[in-house]
Amino acid sequence: MRLLYGLIAAALALTSPPAAAQQFSSSSTAPSPVRLLSPAKASERWRIGAPAVMLSSERDDNVFLLENSKKANVESPSAAEVLSRRYEAMESPSDVITTFGAELALKGPALLGRTLALRPSLRYELYARNVERRNLTLRLALEQELARGGELRLRARLRPSYFQRNYLADAVDVDGSRTIQPAERRYEAGRYRETEIAADYRYRIDKATKESPFGAALRLGAGYYARAFDAPFAGRDLSGPTAKLQLVADVSRRVEVDLRYELGALSASPADEVLILDEQDVGTDLNRNGSTGDADVRTVQRVDRSRTEHVVGLGARLELTRAVDLAADFERRQRTYGSREPLDAAYNGRSAGRNLFAAELSMKVSPRVDVALTSTVAAQSRSRDGDFGSTGEIDDYSRQSVGLRLGYRF
Repeated sequence: MRLLYGLIAAALALTSPPAAAQQFSSSSTAPSPVRLLSPAKASERWRIGAPAVMLSSERDDNVFLLENSKKANVESPSAAEVLSRRYEAMESPSDVITTFGAELALKGPALLGRTLALRPSLRYELYARNVERRNLTLRLALEQELARGGELRLRARLRPSYFQRNYLADAVDVDGSRTIQPAERRYEAGRYRETEIAADYRYRIDKATKESPFGAALRLGAGYYARAFDAPFAGRDLSGPTAKLQLVADVSRRVEVDLRYELGALSASPADEVLILDEQDVGTDLNRNGSTGDADVRTVQRVDRSRTEHVVGLGARLELTRAVDLAADFERRQRTYGSREPLDAAYNGRSAGRNLFAAELSMKVSPRVDVALTSTVAAQSRSRDGDFGSTGEIDDYSRQSVGLRLGYRF
């Protein structure tokens, strides 16, 4: 919440008279204060723009991003998986997600006679079957108009609580065999709080006109992302700087192209965690029985989830008619994990790549109402097979979703 409060304070600072100007005397000998607001803008008051609401429904066939071979286990877990609570509160691998959204725009005078917009919004995702996964997201954006079509934007996002999936928390060698059976594992819910703050600047390279339909704008951005898990998964916390470079071009009156690159350098504090390893994979006698051939051995090792991720995206929007648009987007994400812990079998030397394709057909039904059909296909592959450490990490997966969105502006 501090991020949201900080943005509100920044808005007030931008729209308040400078402190130096307030200190000048009204005497005729005192210098006149410098007016950062133009006379026309200075007399204006803040006004509420048209509120907007959104309702969408989406069917997702893999909400927990599971391997295809594990999807059936969620609805029909084995006796061992029930005892270990591996899929507790994970009711179904697929779900219908209904999202409610609302946004309010406040606009008023700001620096240099330009307009400042304050946009608070919220989104609530209602999962039909996986009740524990329902969540709320709060957003706040400040948008400052600049000369020559430029814009300075500051955004904050907060998701107070989100259930991702269950992860390995411990293992108990009940039978004293020095190896861990599936029923001897203990999984707990992985819930986290997510916050993000970002700023970006839009610079117009060229303006589209009737004579020349080509137009282009460059957007440069930087931010900070943080994810904090509830106990006992503090070792899964991630935070760090992010950056974004985006080029948007109107190549004709009906075609817009979007090319972007995103970078995230996210750090985690290395933490001691329970892993279940095969001794032959690591070449170490983990249970100290004089052999290095045992499988499924409980061990406590240091794990480091720090990672660097690169995202390259290419999108295009085509105006089919004045009321109908067709948009398509492709995105490639590559994650490289930086762990150097010798027995961090889950992350040391690991990388993962994901391809995502999204399409949207939108229609403006009236000046106030618009509808859209959406579809997304995504697939991730990792650099090596196996759930090393049996921690329940996200590995290879494929995901498809299709949805319908309705928007209304008052």
